[in-house]
Amino acid sequence: MLSHLRGRWVNPSHYHVTVQFLGLHRGLPPETIARMKSAAGAARWAPFDITFDRADSFCGSRRFPCVLRCDQTSETPLQALWRELGAALRAQELGQLLREPPFIPHLTIAYADAALREPMPIQPIRWRVQELVLVASHVGQSLYEPLATWLHDCPDL
Repeated sequence: MLSHLRGRWVNPSHYHVTVQFLGLHRGLPPETIARMKSAAGAARWAPFDITFDRADSFCGSRRFPCVLRCDQTSETPLQALWRELGAALRAQELGQLLREPPFIPHLTIAYADAALREPMPIQPIRWRVQELVLVASHVGQSLYEPLATWLHDCPDL
């Protein structure tokens, strides 16, 4: 279905869903990273599934991110995690790094030469979320540096 797409496909080992984008930075102070880790570690969540049901495009400068999207018609565990992390980051006095809503859950699969004309339904893809990772993304290098990882360990949720 997306075989006609021209551009650069993302290596599947780089697939991720960004829950809270904290901006582009060079050399964040260690105390800021420590507060980010503290906020993420304070978030309470249970494993959940995301179901991607369509391919779509975002406008880009030279390339158009081709993404998988999921239903946003009702509150989802992913949106709840977004809110929880936002509150935890604000509690760590990092609210200035947060992007304003709307939160648009997506998984980038390619950077295309042209945008899709309209969202395309796909066979639903279910992805289990059971890990939260704080990542430093080295823009333009396709390099993601994990700074800390939290596996779900809250059996009471």
